[in-house]
Formats: sequence, structure tokens, C-alpha cells
Amino acid sequence: MRGAPRPVGRREQPRGRPAPTSPPVTRVVATALLLATLAPALPFGGLGARTADARPQRGADFAPSSDEWNGLGYLVETAREAQVDLRVARTLDWSTVSEDEVLFVVAPHAAPEGPQIQALLAFVRAGGRVIVADDFRAGARWVRPFGMELVGQAGEASSYAGGARHLPQLQGGTAVGAFLGFHVEQVVLNHPAAVLADGGGGGWRHTPLGRYVDGVRAWIMEAQQPGKQGRVLALADPSALINAMVRRFYGNKQLSANLLRYYCFEGEPCRVRLLANLQHITGTFTAKHPGDGVPDVRERLQASVAAAAKLLQRRELRLLWWLAVVAALLAPVLLAARMPGPRLPPTPGSSAGDGRLRGTVRAWLARPDADYRRPSLQLARHLTRLVEQAERRGRRREVQAPVDGFDTLPAAVTRLVRTGRLSSRAGQRIQGLVGELRHVAGEQAEPVDRVRFTQLSAEVEWAEQVLSHTVR
Repeated sequence: MRGAPRPVGRREQPRGRPAPTSPPVTRVVATALLLATLAPALPFGGLGARTADARPQRGADFAPSSDEWNGLGYLVETAREAQVDLRVARTLDWSTVSEDEVLFVVAPHAAPEGPQIQALLAFVRAGGRVIVADDFRAGARWVRPFGMELVGQAGEASSYAGGARHLPQLQGGTAVGAFLGFHVEQVVLNHPAAVLADGGGGGWRHTPLGRYVDGVRAWIMEAQQPGKQGRVLALADPSALINAMVRRFYGNKQLSANLLRYYCFEGEPCRVRLLANLQHITGTFTAKHPGDGVPDVRERLQASVAAAAKLLQRRELRLLWWLAVVAALLAPVLLAARMPGPRLPPTPGSSAGDGRLRGTVRAWLARPDADYRRPSLQLARHLTRLVEQAERRGRRREVQAPVDGFDTLPAAVTRLVRTGRLSSRAGQRIQGLVGELRHVAGEQAEPVDRVRFTQLSAEVEWAEQVLSHTVR
């Protein structure tokens, strides 16, 4: 299972951080001025840039309907792009919650108390998944039952956006795991906290998924009980998810998409309940399918075996009886152990496309050609189609220009980078690949040997994965 992001919190904090309810004017102004200063050097449009169907709205910090710099409107848009069914609420009634759901709690005002803590624990132990993105509001009380603590003192970073100490730049990629770090080169946090394992009991195992450079404090950590499906992930900076950060920094947007999909199951609809600025918690949780989130088929299996026993009285059928008993005992264990692995953010037809390309390449390599120039030209045409499809999936179609062969391909890749659908490093690598293929397509091009063709096909396959998996 699996599938990504962050905003700005207002709670009491050491080192001059804002209080919970009303952020100091100096912080608001300082952050806005800094982001405005960084604007020319970043690959996105200005702070006021909005998606095609967004309408300007005013709202509080972390408001999902807000298009202001401190809202989550762009996170909601990113969820749509990542094919996540996102349901937004400001209250939580445990009686309406199923253990099949993912709860995404962002900067909550309310936290479980008394019996509600038991409801939270029961939800996770039944197989529920919870993501808590917070620093100085009530998020600490959401993660504490699972042996994690949110602390105000963040760790050090190797670099800071614009030299501002409150905007640490942290490494993405495999540093945060193959799934969360997919196509994420860097993440920029905004006045972050840190998350630590408190070392208490309860049987919770803690995995730091993203650490500060000191190697001790983490900014993402996951808790789970061995052998159970339930998970809790703590992100120590909700501000990384706000509009200003997700629009500005491509890594933040891709991490947001990956985080949204992190707990989704392969082959099933991805549904997430977003609880931003949570105000009230009520109700009692009751598992819909008792038994660690897996539909409980024990009783049905046992009833079937009992019914079959009446038919299996004859001696020659006793072996079948014992086989049925073994099946009844093993089936729940096998079902409980069936936890699909994580997948990359979905892409239209990506898996099929990868398979077709690999099959075609193998067919070409099976031929005794000494010159692979012709199949290399087919690779070039395939790359052109990939870029054209990525452009077509963009929402601002009125500014698109057709991708017509190699002459317009470099400009199309540049547009993908500028509109935030492709990281600058990936864009540079694809541009280099385009240059190589353009050389192959030239009239005076030298023959292409088997080794070079294999290298080109591997690069085109990589480009196919990036262009199709990257959120729009």
C-alpha cells in the first residue's frame, strides 16, 4: 500500500515561532517578502498564480477552500491530479469512519481525549492509516499514543532557501524512501518542528523516513506494530503543504502527491479524508471488519467446514476433512498477510507503455542489425509522443503549442519544467536525450551500434516513467 505534503502552523513555539491562533504580522510579512524575492529564480509563476479552475478565496491558515498563500487549495488540486478521492471535513465523528480509510490530519485544533484516544488506537489497530502534519497545534496528542513526540527544536539542514534559516532545504529521493521520495529532489520546510520516538512501550516500531542532517531528529516518521496493517505517519511541518510552498517548490508538490497516495492499496480507489483545522471529535469507533482491517471470514469458513463435516462421515473422505480444517485455519492468516506493496503515483497507461517499449526494444536487439539507426529514430518518435501526451494532460491548454518533431520538442520540455510538471534536473536530462536523438536523426549521422542503442532505449524508458508518473 501507499501514496504526498505541508503548510504553516500557529502554536506556541520556542525560537520566536508564532502562537496557535493569530500568527505574528512579522512572520507573515517576512515569509511573503522572502517568497516574493525568490520568485524570479524559481520555476513557477508568481505567488498569485492560480490553477485554471481556481477562484480567489480568503481563508484562515490551512483552509482547504482557500487560494491564498497560507491555504490548502493547491493541495486539494494536487490530490485531483494524483487521482485521489479527497473528502474534506473540519469535524470527525468516529462512528462514520471505516478502517479502510486514510485520515489526513493537518494542523488540528482538536485532539483525542479520554475515550477518543481509545477510538484512535482501535482504528489503527483495526488496520486504519493516519497521517498527521503538524508542528505546534494539537498534533502532538495525535501521535503520542503511538510513541512519537513532536518537538519545537528542528534539526539542522545542509542548505536554506534564499539563505533564510526558517526555510531548510532537505534531500528527497531515497533519503525519504523509494515511494515518498519518488521524483522529489528537495523539500523546503517552513518553520518546521521535529519528530522523535519517545522509546516507550506499546509495541510500536518507529521508522524515520526523513531526517535532518544531524541524523537524530526526523521531520517524517512512521509508527506501526509488527505484523499489523495499521500505520501512523507524522510530518513535523504542515507549512510544507500550503499553497505558497507547493506552488513554489516542485519537490513539495510531488511529495504532496506521494504522501496523499502513500497509504492507498494497489488496484483499489484511493480515498483520503482531509481533516484540516479540525475543530471537534465525537463518536465511537467500531471496526466494520474485525481483525486488523481484513474482512473477517473466519466464521464463514468455520460454518462451511462444519456443514461439510456432515457430508464427510465416510472413512475415505476423512483426508478431505482434515484438508478443509487446515484451510480454515490458514486462510485468515494468509488474508491478513496480504498487504499490497507501495506503488508510484498513477499514470495513464504507464505500466502498459513500459511493457510495450521493453518488448519492442528486445525485438530490435534480437535482430542481427549492425546499424541501429532506424530503431533509434523510432525511439525518437516515441519520446516525441511522450512529451506531447504530457503537454496534453496539462490544464492550461490555451498556452500550449503543438509538439511537432524535434524542432519544438526542446521548447515543450522547457514548458513542462516552467509549469511545474517536471523537475529542472529531469528536464535537463531529457533535453540531453533529445539532443542525442536529434544527432541520430541527422542526415550525416554515423551508424548506431548495439551498445549505444541499448543506452538510448534505457534513457527513453526512464523518460517514459518520469513523464507519465509526474503529477501535472
